[in-house]
Amino acid sequence: MPTRQHGTLTRIVATLGPASRSEEKLAGLLEAGVSVCRLNFSHGTLDEHAEVLARIRRWSDERRRPVAVLGDLSGPKIRLNEVAGGSLELHTGDRVRFVRGSQPCTASELTTNYERFVDEVQPGHRIYIDDGLIRLLA
Repeated sequence: MPTRQHGTLTRIVATLGPASRSEEKLAGLLEAGVSVCRLNFSHGTLDEHAEVLARIRRWSDERRRPVAVLGDLSGPKIRLNEVAGGSLELHTGDRVRFVRGSQPCTASELTTNYERFVDEVQPGHRIYIDDGLIRLLA
């Protein structure tokens, strides 16, 4: 529940993820004083977020205690699929191809979670991976 400190309303915000969205973990956070639940839409599916939202609302209704929900709407990101062997190395000058499919990525072929990626990338486009730590030129 929000508390007043120095004349302002104080809230505790918790970002919910795989480790904290179960019924039990969520209830523990809310009982401990969390008053705002943040859902990060860059991760997870809409169905998973809807399920967590329903849990929050159910808990709030049962206890008659309002809980705010903050949706981080930066949107889904295009991500590489699983990497064969867990990791791969790319070096300046290496040539890789983006291919359609859900197979694991290799050092010569990369796949993404966005099926139309290979249709939309054109020669000369810049491709940033890992928030720009890896930069490729199509």
